[in-house]
Amino acid sequence: MRTTGINWILAPSRSFQQSVAFFRDVMGMAVTEEGVPATDTQFSRYAQIKIPNGMVLEIVEPNEAVAHLYDAPLISLTVDDVAQARLELESSQIEFLTATFDTKQGWGWTYFRAPCGGLYQLQGPYPSRSKAIEKSFDLRQSHLRVARPSDDLAAVVKFYRDGLGFEILSDFKDHEGFDGVMLGHQGAAYHLEFTRKSGHTAGRAPTADNLLVFYLPDVEEWKRAVARLAGAGYNPVESFNPYWDKTGKTFEDPDGYRVVLQNSRGPA
Repeated sequence: MRTTGINWILAPSRSFQQSVAFFRDVMGMAVTEEGVPATDTQFSRYAQIKIPNGMVLEIVEPNEAVAHLYDAPLISLTVDDVAQARLELESSQIEFLTATFDTKQGWGWTYFRAPCGGLYQLQGPYPSRSKAIEKSFDLRQSHLRVARPSDDLAAVVKFYRDGLGFEILSDFKDHEGFDGVMLGHQGAAYHLEFTRKSGHTAGRAPTADNLLVFYLPDVEEWKRAVARLAGAGYNPVESFNPYWDKTGKTFEDPDGYRVVLQNSRGPA
């Protein structure tokens, strides 16, 4: 983030017409634009005045719901990238009062509260929210853990280890009251974790449509996976959503959560 200047002052006013008339008629400043905001709708009216030194004074009329926030003039800080600046400020625990507004033409602004308690506007280039997100992190490179509790760790481990061929990657006992097992495959981008807390009842799956779906496009591999579960004593069940029965088989684990072996390619 780079702050490039201060060239805008926001002047909230509950006496909008009188304020505009004062700067126009008494101070002799020309109103260059006025109207009803199309984007920043926390204000009902605005009027912009271009000051000879190049700065802009914008008089705004706050809606009643936010009038208590905007009771004094705000300095607008211009930065080189509003989205990136917001990410950096939020990581420093700075409170933002609004979403980021934009003109759809590459310019955006938002409002934040500085540690001193004062409110400021932040404005500047805002090329795209997606680009800012890509700069901050990339979940495509992350490892996924699917974690949930169980009342019977031994039974659920047997289902995923013996029935689906998962390996036990790690386990723990009485870790701050929890026992747990992690199952997966070495080098895979995901693993499962099952935990049990002493004295706590996890209960069964809330619906019959809580699914883990494994896409197996090779029909022979799919048949072997189905046969392995059957050989371990687990028989297919009718899927809650008929879609999964067309080219797949659904199995229910000991906690009522379901696994679908789908004989097709995944969506990605």
